[in-house]
Amino acid sequence: MHSPEAMRKVKKELAEVIGVGKAVEESDVARLPYMQAVIKESLRMHPPAPLLLPRRAKTDVEVCGWTVPKGAQVLINEWAIGRSPEVWDDAHVFSPERFLDSDIDVKGRHFKLTPFGSGRRICPGSPLAVRMLHLMLGSLVNCFDWKLDNNMEPKIWTWMNRLGQFLFHCKIPDSAFNCFCLFPCVFVYFFSCFFSELFYCTLISVIK
Repeated sequence: MHSPEAMRKVKKELAEVIGVGKAVEESDVARLPYMQAVIKESLRMHPPAPLLLPRRAKTDVEVCGWTVPKGAQVLINEWAIGRSPEVWDDAHVFSPERFLDSDIDVKGRHFKLTPFGSGRRICPGSPLAVRMLHLMLGSLVNCFDWKLDNNMEPKIWTWMNRLGQFLFHCKIPDSAFNCFCLFPCVFVYFFSCFFSELFYCTLISVIK
């Protein structure tokens, strides 16, 4: 909603590939390159874990001229990497097109985009998360018409978004009623995410 042009392109792609008002299936994702690019761009600008998981150095190591002593706790600022002009062109601009002719993915193989971490300690739930992101986002965009509350300008919404206020309206087209089966899935997904986060925080507290 902050990028109306990107929203229009996603809805057009979905309408042409699977038809308006239909839920996205896993077999459809490969035919939706622009939607895949939108999700990558969203994860670049809004990583789910801005500092990833903390690491601890086993030995003294030198990285880019800096010495990291043994036992030091290391945090990777994924949020800063995703918005760094030294890493990305027009880093503060939401532009899914940057990924259309690129082989960059979110599987931890490209260090400029690691929203789920990398290496042996990459998030074990990332395959499920990526799969669900495509299915849920595609289905919600294709089955509903979204707009900001009271015709709010995207620039104003950006600041309210930073304050944690999400104000939008969802209009249900007649063609979308066959997607109501998504509601239980969406509820179960967010319910499981909540308890997974709660379990993780509890586990970290116990370890500490």
